[in-house]
Formats: sequence, C-alpha cells, structure tokens
Amino acid sequence: MIEQIAVKFMKWVMRLGRLFNSSKNLFDKKSVNKILVIDTNNLGDFFFTIPSIKAIRKEFPNADLRVVVWKEVAPISKKMKWIDQTVICEKKSMIRNAGLINMLRKERFDLVINMQLDIRKILLAYIINAKFSIGHDIREFGFMLSRSVPLRLRYWPEVYLDLIRPITQKNLDNNITFDIYRKDYDFIERYVKKKGLVKKDSLVGIHPGVGEFIPQKRWEEKKFAELCDILQEKYGLSVLLVGSSSETEMIRRIRDAMKTKCIEVCDLSIDRLPALISRYKLFVGVDSAPLHIATALNVPSIVLCGPQDPNMVLPARKNMIVLRKDVKCNPCYKEEKIKCDDNICMKSIQVGEVVSAIRKMI
Repeated sequence: MIEQIAVKFMKWVMRLGRLFNSSKNLFDKKSVNKILVIDTNNLGDFFFTIPSIKAIRKEFPNADLRVVVWKEVAPISKKMKWIDQTVICEKKSMIRNAGLINMLRKERFDLVINMQLDIRKILLAYIINAKFSIGHDIREFGFMLSRSVPLRLRYWPEVYLDLIRPITQKNLDNNITFDIYRKDYDFIERYVKKKGLVKKDSLVGIHPGVGEFIPQKRWEEKKFAELCDILQEKYGLSVLLVGSSSETEMIRRIRDAMKTKCIEVCDLSIDRLPALISRYKLFVGVDSAPLHIATALNVPSIVLCGPQDPNMVLPARKNMIVLRKDVKCNPCYKEEKIKCDDNICMKSIQVGEVVSAIRKMI
C-alpha cells in the first residue's frame, strides 16, 4: 500500500515538472546534433532494433549517434558503421550506475530514444535530461518522456520503428541487415580450414542454444544428437555444432550422445559469428541471436519455435520453414514474461518432422 502511494506521488511530481517545462515537448529536428539510443536489450533483441538505428542515421546523417548496450552486445554494435560510438553498460541495473548516468547527463544530448521496454530505462532517459526524449509508454510511465508511443505488439522490428515514426516522414524498412568486414571473412576461411571444413555446399549449422532468458525455447538435447547423426549418415552433410562459450557443456553433451563425429564451435566471438553463418548451406536452430543473424544474411533456415509467436520474432521468408506445435498454452508469454514451466510445445516437435523440413530445403 505504501509502495503504491509512493509511486503515485512520484508520478504526480514528475508530471508537474513536465508541465512547468513544456519546452521539453517541442521537437526541433534542425537542432539535433547529438543523439543517444538506450538499447540495453539482450543480444537477440538488439538485432530487432537495427532497422530503427539505421533509420535514425538516415534521418540525421550528420549527427553524433551513440548507443548504450550491454557488454555482451558491444562487439556487434562496434562493427556497425552507422553507430558513431558504443557506450558499454557493465551492470544490468543501470540506474545504480551513477558514473554512467553522470557521464551521459554531461553530454547534453539533443535527442534520447529509449528502446528498452523497462520503466528503469524510462527513468534513465528522464534523468539524462535531453532536450527531447522518445520511448514506449510502459505501465503509464510515458509521461516522463517528451513523446511517449503506445506499445503495439507485433513483429518486433516494427515495434521499435514506432519510435522513429514521430520524427521522420521517410518510408521505414524493417529488414535486419548489417555488413560483414573482409577481415572477418578471411578469419573464418582460416578458421574452418583449421577445423577441417572446406566444402561450403554441405555445411549445416546446428544452433541448440537459447541464451539465459527464456530456457523454455530449448529443444531436447537427445533429439539434436539424433538429428545430427541422420544428417551426416543418411544425407552426407557436414554438421557444425555451434554455441557460445557459456554453452560449451551443452554442446559437448550433444556431441557425446551422437554416434557420428561432428565439429563443435564454442570458441568463436559473437562478432565473428556472422561470417561463419554466411557459409552455411542451412541453419537449424531455435529462436536466438544466431537465428536473427541467419535471417539477416538470407541463409536458408529451419526454425524450431515453441513459446513465442513466430509472427513477432521472424520475418516472412521463402527460404525459411518454421516448425511449431499449436498447444493450448502457447504463446505463453507477454512482453517476454514466460508463464509456463513446461515446454511441451518444444517437446512435441519430433526429429522426423525436422528431417522432412530439411529435405525440402536441400
């Protein structure tokens, strides 16, 4: 009860502050020279914001564009040519990072765009005290922003592009694209040769990992092992079992459960991964950051989808097959909050169904 009263009082005080500083609600496009994007999403969701960041650059080609990201996302964002500076956030609770907040306040940004669906990041945008701020209206805290945008859940890149529409008249493209540098291609060429892989036309990348946030998206390890054996024994494909360094144990459990031998990759940095995925004949995996890389590179993909609505996380592509079981409890999330404890939707997907889908793609 006391907490609810405190929140209501805080909202009232901040609304009053906005009322007496109405200039914060006036947007002057010509005066925008310095922009900050708060993009402390996990790696997979960061890819959904790429079309919006590119749209900002297109709208303000000469502005100083900086993006705040988590440490694990920084290797990717640093290689994006339309971002002038990546600001690394070391801690998950940004609001407690007084040093970062103080540094951002001193920069006196002309425009701050909050792409994180989090009240704490709305508060951060408010504290930074930019001339103009934009973000989604989360739990009625949008009054803290110069312009709040209603949250309309659909394909995630479109959700983030809603934040750009108030400041541009240009047509917006929701395609996720990015460049791969020549040095990364060269590195991967040496890497795959060292691993004993030469033929590009037979390489299938298996990505069983889902990250740390929604474990319900996992497919069973024993099924991945069986699938890998079938692809190598029956179809003569070269299987690459890929995961992050934190997923090494899972990758090795799958490898140990296999009858055939495969090559495992857990030592590749995330910024090198796009160059590797670009070599695939086929990508097989679940909803994850590597999947979004594969779709951005137009790599043929088989997607195992369960708790989430594929229309929100996947683009419409002819070279993609989505395997999903309609069970009464899916999609079982709302704004990334999983409600169920059992991923029966993933367990219901059988190895034979995946093999049949792969046959159609190869």
